[in-house]
Amino acid sequence: RHTLLIATNDSTRAYHAHELMHALSIGLWGRATEPADWIQEGLAVYADTPCAGNELYVIAAYHLHRGSLLPLDTLAAHFRALPDMQAYMQAGAVVNYIIDRFGIIIFHRLWNEGWSGFEKITGEPVDRFEAEYRALLLQRCQEEPNVDWEQLVRHGCG
Repeated sequence: RHTLLIATNDSTRAYHAHELMHALSIGLWGRATEPADWIQEGLAVYADTPCAGNELYVIAAYHLHRGSLLPLDTLAAHFRALPDMQAYMQAGAVVNYIIDRFGIIIFHRLWNEGWSGFEKITGEPVDRFEAEYRALLLQRCQEEPNVDWEQLVRHGCG
């Protein structure tokens, strides 16, 4: 029941940190409150970076410059309906920012209480948080970063 088996070979990257983070976070905290997928997968992606040499903020900045950065409410509410790599990488970047901005205790509360409680938990409206997040991405990458998105979609982070 508490076993993690990861099969890998010379051409497949083992996502051991990603899968181990699922086991640890869900084992310690239980499943996240619905909608849960964005935060559970986002934390696992955050634990297993960089992705193909790219930090999560750089990947998110790439999408911001391209006009494909997902609104946070869309990411949280429709995670499984979105393109996989885009949703996973952007959820990881948002989790990264939440932890950087508010710390792990607030992140844990968000995990337990859910996205709908964001303002109550953080003391900040989602729209202001999202604007600050976008500003951070532009500050870090004033020009579109060189991310080979097609390669990431085809081959993942490995």
